[in-house]
Amino acid sequence: LEAWAASTAVVSTRLGAEGLAGRDGEHLLLADSSGDFAAAVSRLLDSAGQRTRVASAGRRLYEEEYTWEAGWEKLTELEI
Repeated sequence: LEAWAASTAVVSTRLGAEGLAGRDGEHLLLADSSGDFAAAVSRLLDSAGQRTRVASAGRRLYEEEYTWEAGWEKLTELEI
């Protein structure tokens, strides 16, 4: 969440991203083996466009789902 808040592209394992709303290839890159993880990081380092796209999508998701404002909005929409 901190990386998304800082508009930084994220590579994570599936376990590390468990419970988050991010989609692989859109908001973050998922890689479970060391080789896949290194390849995902290398892809982001080699492609400024992909790095920017993933970082921007992660930031948007953070703003929509994980800020205090987003949480409050969801709470006020609940019908009790």
